[in-house]
Amino acid sequence: MSYILESSSPEEFPTEYLELSKAKEYEQMADLVIDERFPDRQKRIEDYEASANDSAVEEYEIKEVKDVTEETAKVVAVLTLKDGSVYQVPLNLVKEAGEWKLHIGFEGINKDKDFKTIKPAAGF
Repeated sequence: MSYILESSSPEEFPTEYLELSKAKEYEQMADLVIDERFPDRQKRIEDYEASANDSAVEEYEIKEVKDVTEETAKVVAVLTLKDGSVYQVPLNLVKEAGEWKLHIGFEGINKDKDFKTIKPAAGF
């Protein structure tokens, strides 16, 4: 299945991105992310594939879109992962060359005030 993302809004982008995640479209996901941890696109794809074994997104719900400007936005989503865990996560969006992208920095996501564990992984 192929998804085409064109000039989506900060309200639409997270749904489109998370659908790619559910569909295991790692190459397309890598093109929609500014990931400071993995500047190399191929390394990003490999990391996303490897992490999908435990943390693949099974379900999601967009809770809130906030702090929207011309160039940035924050989306709060609830993700249910393959391992049974449920998290509320912030998705920080930035606009690059007119297109919305997910920004992943070096700082841990769990330090963000919008992050919380709703249900830990089974067996923990």
